[in-house]
Amino acid sequence: MSLTRAQGILEYDGARQISSGLGGVLTGLPAPGGSVGHGGTLFSVDNAPVVLLHGNLPVWREFAADMTDGPDVEQLEKALEALGYFPYSPNQTYDWNTIVAVKAWQKALGLKQTGTIELGRIQFSAGDVRISKLLLNIGDQVGAGAGVMTVTSADKIVKAELDVADRSSVSVGGAVNVTLPDKTVLTGKIKEIGQPVEVEKPTGKKVIVPILVSVDDVTATKELAGVAVSVTIEQVSRKDVLSVPVSALMAIAEDKYGVQVVSDGSLRLVEVQTGVFVGGFVEILGGEIKAGDRIVVAG
Repeated sequence: MSLTRAQGILEYDGARQISSGLGGVLTGLPAPGGSVGHGGTLFSVDNAPVVLLHGNLPVWREFAADMTDGPDVEQLEKALEALGYFPYSPNQTYDWNTIVAVKAWQKALGLKQTGTIELGRIQFSAGDVRISKLLLNIGDQVGAGAGVMTVTSADKIVKAELDVADRSSVSVGGAVNVTLPDKTVLTGKIKEIGQPVEVEKPTGKKVIVPILVSVDDVTATKELAGVAVSVTIEQVSRKDVLSVPVSALMAIAEDKYGVQVVSDGSLRLVEVQTGVFVGGFVEILGGEIKAGDRIVVAG
């Protein structure tokens, strides 16, 4: 086993922009560096809160009694359930139970108790958000679609670069050590490996492989963000692996590959799971293919 070292940057993950879905005057903003959780206020327009709720679907329509059934309704009911306003089994129908729960939630927030949630009053996020930068000031006029702030998740990620020669000896899920500026060493894993890309360096153009590394103990990074860190990756050599020429791979769907196997004079397309790439060959981790099979290689 050998080690590969790379330089990286420790950053908050999931950076994105939050825009207003309402028009009016911006009357409230959170402090940069703070966080907003489930049921919390992202910002206020005309002295009324825009609320963050947990959920994966974005809001694309008003929530009202005459709306059609949909997964967004169920997501809303689950969010209200988590806040203690919906004591029923969430479903996809905006019925009287939903209206009663929405009115109770509106009363707690000091909103008019209509039982209807206008488009822009709530925003869904998969988890809590951290405020990284404010794009507007209190008193600014906002319109639907105006960017108000940029946010991230509470998780942190390390963006690092590998030499192309080291790509063959690392894989997603591989163990790493991340050394912080104060020499603290944290454990982590390779979360994602990108495609080789040419970048401009002080010494000229260079082809690198970008990787993302997750840190096991985010709390140990304290408030560090945007700082340079060192990444050490364990390289493990493997023997007796099944591999095929890279030119034998066929893209059959997004992130899915296949190989044409010659069987009894006919061709059979077999989906395969790929591993590491090295020397024009790719490791095959899964699929109905075995050593000795004849395959088609693009010429």
